[in-house]
Amino acid sequence: PEEGKRLVRNLEVFRSTILSLTGVKGNPDKKPLQVYGQKNVRELNKYLSTRGVGGIYLQSGLEGPTFVTTTKGGFDIDQVEAQTAMHEYSHHVLHGMTLEDFPRWYDEGFANYLSTFKLDGDTITIGTPNVWHGKFLKENKWLDPETVFKSVDNYPRRVNILLFYGQAWLYVHYMQNTPTLGKKLPVYLDNLSKKMDPIVAFESAYGMTALEFHNAARDYWGENAFPTVQFKAKDSLLNPAVTVRELNEDEAALAYATGRRNFMTKNTAKTLQKTYAELSQSMGATKDILVGQAHSALVLREYDAAESFAKSALKTAPNDASVLSINGNVGYSKLRASMRKGKRGGEIKLFPNSTETTALRDIYRKTLDADPLDFKANNHLLAIYGRSSLPVDATARRAAKTFLTQFLRPYYVGQYLDLAYIHAKDNKPSEACTFFRFAEAKTDDYPKKDVNDDWARAQAFKQTYNYCLTTKS
Repeated sequence: PEEGKRLVRNLEVFRSTILSLTGVKGNPDKKPLQVYGQKNVRELNKYLSTRGVGGIYLQSGLEGPTFVTTTKGGFDIDQVEAQTAMHEYSHHVLHGMTLEDFPRWYDEGFANYLSTFKLDGDTITIGTPNVWHGKFLKENKWLDPETVFKSVDNYPRRVNILLFYGQAWLYVHYMQNTPTLGKKLPVYLDNLSKKMDPIVAFESAYGMTALEFHNAARDYWGENAFPTVQFKAKDSLLNPAVTVRELNEDEAALAYATGRRNFMTKNTAKTLQKTYAELSQSMGATKDILVGQAHSALVLREYDAAESFAKSALKTAPNDASVLSINGNVGYSKLRASMRKGKRGGEIKLFPNSTETTALRDIYRKTLDADPLDFKANNHLLAIYGRSSLPVDATARRAAKTFLTQFLRPYYVGQYLDLAYIHAKDNKPSEACTFFRFAEAKTDDYPKKDVNDDWARAQAFKQTYNYCLTTKS
């Protein structure tokens, strides 16, 4: 219990440190952060079914954002894997607990900057340079600064993404250690919120051109000094009030199983099937146990069993978000499996014009009514609308907006295509072309075009919506 309390305190210290450095006020989480602590790295990797991982953060966990780390010693970020987890947790704080909409380049650079957080007694240190952040800058192949500053909503196309991360980290490090620049961040964010051109927004806020800033940051890099921010934390910050409720053995086993479902493998699913069967005997067939049983069966592609458990859960809790979501996920998986039959990897898979497709849409609509941030519901609705002839309606727009603002990442090429098709069907060519061009660039770089149907879908989009070809920038 004491290690767990220390971890929670450290999380609170880290969160408050981020908010202090940004100068913005915190807001309650849209969905509570789920933290699963393991006593050491060995147990953590067993829990995750991985090797060599020091910690992990999932923005789209089953019950909301999920953070898994070791409890021993609080935050120990001597490993690259653990720094990655801290980087992602920084995103959670910035996205979930502030009203500010940070541009993509700053979001990534600041997360890298914060990932060096150290807590030693009552002393907090931020900004220690890290080889991983800067090694891609050593090759002297810098991105044009305008490429970085134009990365407001999306990542830059056709660039080394790790170089982008490194350069964004340097820019933020320079800003944080140049007081006259750090104070201008709110002005810059306000300019962006007014939909100003990204370069104009930056230059008018900071009083210099993008190139002048870049050259100054390069000089800062060349000096190789990299000052850190270090300060003493107040006692009230180091010792936040913590409410503790001890779980009985069955409750602890259920919580442990729920957390493991975020990292489900077939072997994990088989283990959890036994766990849930035992818990069902001692606790009864609760909706949480039935959802876990359905999910485990689904991973093993035991569709009939998954459907039976999901429907039983629906009878128990017909308006519960997790219950609605698992019922949708079972139907979605079954339908996607039938869509793949008889088709090669590179052939386009479309949802049929059928009652099954509309039923999926309807249950996911109910899921979003219960939980607007359910990842699977939003993700699968994108695919349903992006891969079918269903007309765009309020549900499609809702899912598209939520996925764009909460979940979209540059490796989600299929989702970029879904968004392109949805916006095209909704007569929004500018937005459609933005998503399409990103996907087109990514699929053009695929070494094998038939690894999935992304490339084929991009080609089909060009033929159907050829206006993107004539206005390409």
